Amino acid sequence: TNCYANGKKSMDAMPSVISSVPKLMEIEYLTSSYSANQVEAIPKILRKKGYETAFFHGATNGSMNFDVFADVTGFEHYYGRTEYDNEADFDGTWGIFDEPFLDWSVDQISTMKKPFFSTIFTISSHPPYTIPEQYKSRFNKGPSEMHDAVSYADYALSTFFEKAQKTDWYKNTLFIIVADHTPASGTPVYFKDMGNMHIPLIFYHPTNPFFKGRSDKVVSQTDVMPTLLHLMGHQEPFFAFGQSVFDEKDGFSASYIGDKFLYFGTYEDEHYMLLYQDEKCLGIFNLEDLLQTKNLKDNAPLKEALETALKAMIQTYNHALINNQMTTE
Repeated sequence: TNCYANGKKSMDAMPSVISSVPKLMEIEYLTSSYSANQVEAIPKILRKKGYETAFFHGATNGSMNFDVFADVTGFEHYYGRTEYDNEADFDGTWGIFDEPFLDWSVDQISTMKKPFFSTIFTISSHPPYTIPEQYKSRFNKGPSEMHDAVSYADYALSTFFEKAQKTDWYKNTLFIIVADHTPASGTPVYFKDMGNMHIPLIFYHPTNPFFKGRSDKVVSQTDVMPTLLHLMGHQEPFFAFGQSVFDEKDGFSASYIGDKFLYFGTYEDEHYMLLYQDEKCLGIFNLEDLLQTKNLKDNAPLKEALETALKAMIQTYNHALINNQMTTE
């Protein structure tokens, strides 16, 4: 319930989720001069364990440098609009509509050698919020086109699971559903820094009861890689800015958005957000204070605890980035 994105763009999400590298600088990691740096990554680690790996991205090949980063991080296969090879399902802007692309993805995954690891990045819940012609009379009840597109994307996800349920790999697969970032919104809560970063994170396994229930721990996209490795019993050292969401330690999330740092963390069992800019604390808010009405920055012990955690993360990030040390290899 308290997952916060590590960036505000799709381009920020891939390094965060796949390599546990948040956006802690002004420009996106994938467009920076450091994008060719060595990083840890789920596919790179899992390939050594005998996994076949694939990245599915319904957009035009080359879009957002995802194909390049997929290669750098060790994905064996990249499936984009070119590989899909049916322009009848093109949305006119980004790539292939979610429903047909997800349907096709199930077929491709079914040809992969087990065990496998695959990632699917969908596109239909993105501006200009286009949905297929045959569904325009079905998904048109939202307050805005964004809501209609999200309804379609949700429907597409349900058809993905319906088809996946019929495969021989479904019952042995852990599914992780996470947003890349938040959309524009007309709701006051989502205009605020806190709501502006608040995204869903779901772990779903068809047969394992361990993955039932809700957690209020503060977590982020950078926790996905450490969580997977933790669940698999991975013992070797690896470099990550996140940690397993099932670790007993307090969680956190950090990002650099709109000229300021945002840090979500825990102090004395309460969850807070710190806004930090130009070496100064702009504000601290309890995560239950969704409209950020009560600034707690005058609470010295709270301020020091959150600032120290954020500064340590920034220092580690800058040193590792400049010295190309975001890996144990």
